[in-house]
Formats: sequence, structure tokens, C-alpha cells
Amino acid sequence: MTWPVSIGQASDIADMVTLQPQWQLDYQQLSAGRFQGRIVHATLPGLHLTQETANRASRQQGQLFQDDIGLLLADSLKGPCRYHGQLAGRDAAMMGPAGELDLLTPDDCQLRAILMPRASFVGLLWQLYPHAAERIGDTHRAVELTPAEAGALRQLIDQALRHLSEGGAQGRSEAVARQMQDAIVLTWQDAMAARLAPERIGAEPPGSRRALVARSCQHVRERLPEPTTMLALCRAVGASPRKLAYCFQDVLGMSPARYLRLMRLNGAHSDLVRNTGEGGAHTVQDIASRWGFWHMGAFAAEYRRMFGQVPSQTLGLRGTTASGLFPSARK
Repeated sequence: MTWPVSIGQASDIADMVTLQPQWQLDYQQLSAGRFQGRIVHATLPGLHLTQETANRASRQQGQLFQDDIGLLLADSLKGPCRYHGQLAGRDAAMMGPAGELDLLTPDDCQLRAILMPRASFVGLLWQLYPHAAERIGDTHRAVELTPAEAGALRQLIDQALRHLSEGGAQGRSEAVARQMQDAIVLTWQDAMAARLAPERIGAEPPGSRRALVARSCQHVRERLPEPTTMLALCRAVGASPRKLAYCFQDVLGMSPARYLRLMRLNGAHSDLVRNTGEGGAHTVQDIASRWGFWHMGAFAAEYRRMFGQVPSQTLGLRGTTASGLFPSARK
């Protein structure tokens, strides 16, 4: 399966409009000099991602997808943005209904945007952050995040766009697409919920914490070999990431994200040992993608720390000693 990706270069401010025919936008250049820009668009099943770079200050006005909600992150050392009249610094999250946009960006600005259906966004927020959901209205707001939160969102968006643009087996993997999409949405919602209405956690008795962790682990195990995303787990057990993290750390001494990653690593290890999958023999990249790993370098390094060898060694060992080590694997 492929996910649509488009990449365009602009040598004039007018090109920024023609590169985005799906939207009704108007651009005005606000600082002097020759314009240079670049736009990358990618569409996942429930998410649209954009990365926009421009060397000159500009104003964007118009409409994106009418029924979507959007998040904008701007990165520039030349000054803040103005989002519907509100100042937005380098670590600000600009969020609001996508049916209307009024954004001023400074020189040398890289803009990242996330769009998703508003009904899906609000419905998920009510599931995971009911204390914050009622604060989401049809308003445009600029909310200052911590540098770590803003950096995490930028990194997730950039990784997703890069790997979707590269295509290949990883770009077609539904597991990878789901991992990328869910990680972006969950990081977005968690950061905004923490600003809109901080969650009060830590009051649950020990028995309730253990029960929540037990339900979580059971949910993950029951769905193997399909890898579970953090977002899917939170929805299944009805807990926010912060609450789940508190309970996991108290009961298992690790974060739920770490637990899920370990389950995925062990799943990939098992497939590499058996060299199995849907349809027979697979490469390391095939198997890593099946388990939702899209950064092969990070996967190989983490796999080696866990199992004492790189993934290709496990796969090669299985291929040369299959009948001796794992006689049941071919049955």
C-alpha cells in the first residue's frame, strides 16, 4: 500500500498557491528579496502532514479542509509568527479549525502542519482527556509548548515525511503508517491537553494501578502478532498516556511506550529467527516494517543492544542452521 506524497519547489511566492491546489490559499510576500520555497505534502489514512519552507516573510490567508482541525509549528530564528493576531514563538503550537487560516511567518521559516478530521480529534480527546475536551472550541489559539514537546512533534512529522517520501517497503507498510500516525496524534493531544487542563494523576490505589496495567498487557498480548500502538492501547483501556505511564512505572518499573517497544522488538526477533511472515521469507526491512519500525538505523542499534547481534546476523543464522536449530519452524 502507498500513501500519497507530493514535493514541490517554488521560485516565486505565486508558486506556493499552485503547489497546493487542494486548498483555497492566498500568499503575500512581506519582505524584500528573491523568493525560494519548498512544500512537502503527505496523506495517511486519518492525517495530512505538510512541511513548508520559505526564505521570505509572508502572509497566508484562506481555507484548508473545512471540517478539519489543524496544528501548526513554526521554526525560525528571525522572529515569531502571528496566528490570527496572536504572537506565536518558536515553540508555540498554533491550533484551530482549518476552515479559516490567517498566518504571518518571518524570514527563513520552516512550517510544519498536521490536519485531521475535527470529529475524530474531539472524539479521541473525550476518550483520553475528558477534562480537556470541553475546552476545545472553534477558536484559534497559540499555546507555548516546552522545547522538548515542540521538538518531539517536529521530529515525528519530519521522520514521517522523510520515510513516506522514500517509499519502498517501509513506505507501503500499514504497520509503519499506523505507528507514525498514532504517535503524531497522541503527542499532539497530550501536549495540548497538558496546557488546556492539566490532569491530576497519582490518586489511584495500588490495586487499581495493577488492574490497569494487567488489562493493558492482556490487550497487547491478545493482538499479537499485530503490533499495538500507544494510541490504540490508551483508547482500549480508557486512560491517558500520563496516567498509563504513572501506573506502568509504579507496577513494572518502565513506561508503557517502552513495554510496547519491547514487545515489538521481541516480535521482530521471533520473525527473524523463523524468517516467517505473510508469504514466506522476508528481509530484515520487511520484518522491521511489519512490526512498525521505520528508522532502520535506530531499529538495528536497539535490536543489537537487546539481543547481542544485529538483525541480519539473526536472519543469517536462521538461514544457515534452520533444520538444526528450529526444526519445527518449517512445519
